[in-house]
Amino acid sequence: MRKKNFVYVFVALVVIASMLAACQPPAPTAQPAAAEPTKAPEKPVEESSPAAPEKAYKIGVSAQLVAHDWSIKAWEGIQAQAKEMGIEVTQLSAGQDPDKQLADIESLIEQDVDAIIILLAETGVLDQAIQKTTAAGIPVVFVDGGYKADGVIQNISSDNCEFGRQAAEFIVKRAGEDAQVVLQTYPVLEATNLRSECAKEYWKEKYPNVKILEEQPILGPEWTADAQAHAEQMITKYGDALDAFGVCSDLFGIGSSAAVDAMGRSDQIMVTGVDGLDQVIEKIADPKSSYQLTFLQDSGAMGRAAVESLKKYLDAGCTIPMSDSCKSVVEPALYVPGIMITKDNAKEYVK
Repeated sequence: MRKKNFVYVFVALVVIASMLAACQPPAPTAQPAAAEPTKAPEKPVEESSPAAPEKAYKIGVSAQLVAHDWSIKAWEGIQAQAKEMGIEVTQLSAGQDPDKQLADIESLIEQDVDAIIILLAETGVLDQAIQKTTAAGIPVVFVDGGYKADGVIQNISSDNCEFGRQAAEFIVKRAGEDAQVVLQTYPVLEATNLRSECAKEYWKEKYPNVKILEEQPILGPEWTADAQAHAEQMITKYGDALDAFGVCSDLFGIGSSAAVDAMGRSDQIMVTGVDGLDQVIEKIADPKSSYQLTFLQDSGAMGRAAVESLKKYLDAGCTIPMSDSCKSVVEPALYVPGIMITKDNAKEYVK
């Protein structure tokens, strides 16, 4: 009986143990380790490449003559601006010899310059020279003129036509609407020709009673001496009828005023000019001198502007022939203002 009871107890214990095991929660299933986010490969640090150096341009300068204040200051202005901009400049002066000036321009073309500045030139020289520079693809800036051609990208000057008109008005205000005038001209240069022609047109339109007694070209090379000799002839010929010498250049005016003053006519005959040469301003400041008017031009500023314009044009990648996109890079005409010098203000400008 005891043995049987023991068996029952043992079986019960086994059943209870099995039930307890079945009630235990299942062991947690091992989870795979979470993968770390993949990092994008780092880009190598790019080193900035140094800026390309600006191209060192070579500019040639052909001058008709470098001998008086106007041309010297223009010459110096070109040199100063080129140095500031790191531009190499070759400057040649023709000494008033047209054949040499044309040869100078041909020489600059052969030296493979990037651009050329022409500082005064006769029209005949320009006609040939611009054909050659254009054929070579070299842009040109012309200083103190209005020469129009495909190879000339800019003309820099004072407003020479306005100088002529203002001088014409000045003479009328002092000598009357029936003034009698002798003109001394230089038709071979665009700038000087404009001064004379615009004065004549102004009188024709506004003061038709002004009489031009004679019109004499002074072609040099001894401009001042030739102008003085011509003035002496005119004073002798016309006497009291002559009211003024209207001259297109101060180089002529120096000679004409010398003749007027030497012949004792400074209170009757006036001289008007253009350029603002130092010697002329001194004459105008002298109350005894017949010189009454000139226009002071900033030729140094013209020279500097020529260099700036050419660099701007070349920096834009422009050449000759000029493409449509290059036509607006620089203005075709640039006027540098002048100052009217009379007896009233000359002392302010005497150096």
